[in-house]
Amino acid sequence: MAYRRSMVVSSAGRALLVVMTLVASAATSAAQGIEIVPFGGYRVGTAGAAGHPFKPIVFDAGGGVSFGAIVDMPYGPPQDGLKFEVLFSHERSWIEVDTESLFDQPERVDVTIDHLMLGGVQELDTAPGRAFIGGLVGLSRYAAPDEVDIRFTIGLSAGAKFFANRHVGVRLDARGYLTILSLSGAAVCSGGCTVAFNINPAFQADFTAGMIIAF
Repeated sequence: MAYRRSMVVSSAGRALLVVMTLVASAATSAAQGIEIVPFGGYRVGTAGAAGHPFKPIVFDAGGGVSFGAIVDMPYGPPQDGLKFEVLFSHERSWIEVDTESLFDQPERVDVTIDHLMLGGVQELDTAPGRAFIGGLVGLSRYAAPDEVDIRFTIGLSAGAKFFANRHVGVRLDARGYLTILSLSGAAVCSGGCTVAFNINPAFQADFTAGMIIAF
């Protein structure tokens, strides 16, 4: 009887240990769904204009070093590879603008460009080296001395993640930004109506590398 009781206690202990291990594993897997990625890279852009006519804010002629952070959180079943993403990116660059006098040389002005965006990322597989695509929407802040401009921005991203283990990896990104500087429209009606829209966009592209820290 004592031997049987010992076997029952031992079996119960092993069962409890298995349950605790499974719970800990599940908690660890759930926690590892969040990824934080500090990154750095380089951003290039095309010309755009807004704000003061002699000091356009959106004009990334020189390009510049960019850095920031990304946070990814799973959305839906982990095996689907769909994640909600928050991105902040900062760039210091410069512009050349015309002065008010036709006889003076163009003036070089330092600018900063920040993107704060929300969106989603779709991982294309679950391998340690996996590709992904994503879409983002948010606001961009363009700042020069005495001038600040905030505009709506749409972004697209593509890249790859390479995991050394479940907690650490490397992420490579290529992102494109479309900023709407101005949007206007006009309608003319004479026996029928004609509507015309005028959109003034600016384009930028970011190429970055970051370290993945997964929880």
